Parts: sequence; structure tokens; C-alpha cells
Amino acid sequence: MEIQALTPASLLAFIQSDTYARMPVVPISPQRAWSHIHNPRVDPTDQVLFLAWDNGQLAGYLGVLADAIYVDGTRHKAGWLSCMWVDPAIRGKGIAKQLLHAVLASWENRILVTEFTVAAKGLYDRSEAFQDLVQPTGLRCYLRLNLHELLPRRVPRLRPLTGVLRALDAAANAAGDLRFRLFRQPDTLRFTVTRYVDHTLDAFIQARQDGQLTRRTAADLNWMLQYPWLVAAPGPDAVSTRYHFSSVATRTESCILRLTAPDGTLAGMMMLSIRERHLKVPYWYVLPEWQEAAVRLLTGYMIQAGVDMVSAFHPALCEGLRAPGLPFWHRRALHRHYIISKVFGAPPAAVWLQDGDADCGFT
Repeated sequence: MEIQALTPASLLAFIQSDTYARMPVVPISPQRAWSHIHNPRVDPTDQVLFLAWDNGQLAGYLGVLADAIYVDGTRHKAGWLSCMWVDPAIRGKGIAKQLLHAVLASWENRILVTEFTVAAKGLYDRSEAFQDLVQPTGLRCYLRLNLHELLPRRVPRLRPLTGVLRALDAAANAAGDLRFRLFRQPDTLRFTVTRYVDHTLDAFIQARQDGQLTRRTAADLNWMLQYPWLVAAPGPDAVSTRYHFSSVATRTESCILRLTAPDGTLAGMMMLSIRERHLKVPYWYVLPEWQEAAVRLLTGYMIQAGVDMVSAFHPALCEGLRAPGLPFWHRRALHRHYIISKVFGAPPAAVWLQDGDADCGFT
């Protein structure tokens, strides 16, 4: 078994090579590769993609998203594990373990992980390299019925009934959407849509980074907006059929809502991400006195954008979404688990992450 590690420069050469073009399974999509390459926190020597080769065939891969974290006020170089895959035909050879050990050696154990499977968590536990960081509870709020997407995912035998469920959703939503006429957005808060974080917004968020693990800047958010991992397409393309993680969606868009108070001052900003009919809020920076109005404004934006549901972990946003008077027909709890390498020492007593930290803001 041979482990190959790619830096940003060698990753670019790889996706442009004949080898990549001929591979029946690819370890990264071109848009993800370009995103890694333009990451403002990546260094030229960072190894961001690890490939396992078995007799000249791709046996598995593991990605690392380069980042920096702040522990007790000190900046530390770090990386997030992202997108692990092992060829099911040759599992049992310890390929995932070899990939993980290669990453830990390359990054000097400065690694964090979230959104992992039960099997992957077992691998991380056996490595004895990690410890718990935080386990926040979030919220998913449903604005419209979308049984044709949710039920087949949970109960695969219902997939033949997708058409029936779609018709049921359409009928229910045609009637249910009438309630939106009663919903009123706040008349005290205004917003403008932008796809660029300027110096004013940057200064605003920089002043509100206390306790945050990653302390994002305008460069980080603009990179996420300019180099997404998903591209809009009506169906699978030549790469997505060979890649085991998401690369296309029929609808994918990201933007910034800039919030303005009646006196013209900046009240906050939120970064929004829509995939299909699902909205997320990767980054939320809103003044405390405008939290309630901002949540109502966000709800109105969802209605106008034709979104079915929103998922959130930010404490202030979740609190606002639980408020009475919002037109959600159902809410349920979400859970996320973050682990961090023991090399960073004991986890900080007070630390929190924005929803878009790790690779969560891209998917």
C-alpha cells in the first residue's frame, strides 16, 4: 500500500492530469480542489489530500481542510478531516487507519473532526489521538412539507412512492402557504443582499470573535462565497458520477444579508447557504438587541426564497427560531459532535464554533 500526499500545487497538477481524467473513481471534484488551492489559510507545504494506492488502483482517500484555531488567545495551525472513502471491495486491510496515521504525521497531530460516522468515530477513538471538544445541540425548523425528500432517505423502500409523496407535498403546501400572508417581517430592520464582505463588515465581525475557535475574517468568508464545493446543475455530470461526495445540486447559492438599523448603523450580518430547498446559516453576527427582528427577517427571506427548512446551531439563532409566532409547522433537535487532537492540550472551558466552521459551510 502506498500513501500519496498532495499539496495545493500538486493537487492542481493532479486534477489536470490524464490520470485523473481516466480514474473510474476520483478522490476530489475540481471545484473542491480549486477551493482548497485558494484557501486563505492554506500554506504551500500543507498536504490537503491523501491517496491510498493498491497495485496502481485508488484504494481510498482522505482530505484535510487547512485552518487555524485560537486556544486561550494563541493561534495554532490546524486542519479538519474531510471526506474519507475506502473502496468497499478491499476493506479490512487497514486502509482508513493508514490514511489517518499519514494525516496525523503530516499535520503533527493538529487535527479536528466533526460530522463523522459511527464507524469513523471508532477509528478516531482507537487512534487515541483525539478528545471531545464540544457537542452542541441545534435546531431544524420546517416551513413547508417535503416528505418526498425526507421519507425515502429514512425509509428506502418508499422511493417508488416519491411521485405520490411529491403530489401530497404540493397539495399540502398550496394550502399551507396561505398562512404566510399573515406573517409580517419587522419594519424596523432592513437588509441588503451582497456576495462580498467589505471592510465595514469585516471590522464588525472582528469585534465579535470572543470565544470563537476559528475567528473568521473577510478573506475567509469571501473565499467560501467565491469557491463553493457545489455547482448548480440539472443532474449528475461526468465527475459527480465518479465522486462519492456531493459536487452538484439543482439549486445551490450563498450570499450575505447585511442588516441595517433605522438610524443607518450596521445591526448585523448573516451568511446564508441554500442547497436545494434547505437553508443553513454558516455565520451569524447580529447585535443582541436585533436578534429577534433578525430571525423574523430571516424567516421572511425563507418564505420568499421558497425554502422548505432551516438548520442552525448558533445559540442565539436557535433561541430566536423557537419563539412563538413563527410559521414553522415542526421543529426537531439536531446534534453535532466535535473532537480535537490531544496535542492542543485540555479543551478550553468556554469555546464555540459557528455553523460553517470545518467544512460544514460548504456542504
